[in-house]
Amino acid sequence: MVAVAYTAGGTVGAVDRYPVGEFEAGEASADVRIGENRAWRDADGVYRVAGKSLDGRLEWELEYVADSAPWFAADRMAVGRLGWEEMSWLVQMPRARVTGTLTLDGRPIAVRATGYHDHNWGEWIPTDATWNWAQFSSPRLSLEVGDFIGKPVGIVALDLDGARTVFTPDQYSLVHTRWGWDRVNRLFFPTESLLTADNGAVRAEITMRALATEPLRGELPWPLKDLIIYEQTARFEGLVRERVAGEWKVSALVRGAGFKEWTGKRY
Repeated sequence: MVAVAYTAGGTVGAVDRYPVGEFEAGEASADVRIGENRAWRDADGVYRVAGKSLDGRLEWELEYVADSAPWFAADRMAVGRLGWEEMSWLVQMPRARVTGTLTLDGRPIAVRATGYHDHNWGEWIPTDATWNWAQFSSPRLSLEVGDFIGKPVGIVALDLDGARTVFTPDQYSLVHTRWGWDRVNRLFFPTESLLTADNGAVRAEITMRALATEPLRGELPWPLKDLIIYEQTARFEGLVRERVAGEWKVSALVRGAGFKEWTGKRY
């Protein structure tokens, strides 16, 4: 179970291990229990997340209410070298209204913000399917990026005023333009990335600059390399253009805070 809180004083994270017997999941719904931590969907469609880190520093009780329509991004996408490595991806809430309480070191903090919620499932070797992921939303626009490093596999989706455009791998590029150094895990990680997407009708050019980075390390058994997931809050800035009567017209500005991930591996 993983939890990270980003605060003005820095990040507080937990990567807690539980025995397999402490895990339960619903077969017909997205209900999950890991120890005393739970995520479940009520009959009214509201998602609820409640739990506590083992060290007691973090505790949360949150409600997610959808503010945009879900979409099925990938159905058994091939993500690894082996034929059986497949991943499905359901973006349940590209944009959500999140309310509740986060308690940090005994201090309750009221939460009232925008959020995001998705599901991934399938079978793959963790270090054989490293990825770039990003998410941004505003009242008019939502953006999701799911890109697999070193493979011709990925999706970029842009929803503008309720109209969704999905860009295939040959229609977008993601270039990391600045890097930082993780002295603990001895890896470089991106701190600035440029996303460009163009399908001839819609074009997006967006820069993502990391604000805070939290590396999460999975202690995988030998001979697998460890997977390092760099969780980042980020500043998104850019433009969305649409072709109108043969000319490109600016249809939306992208400006605000979002979230992104990059994964690396090391022994």
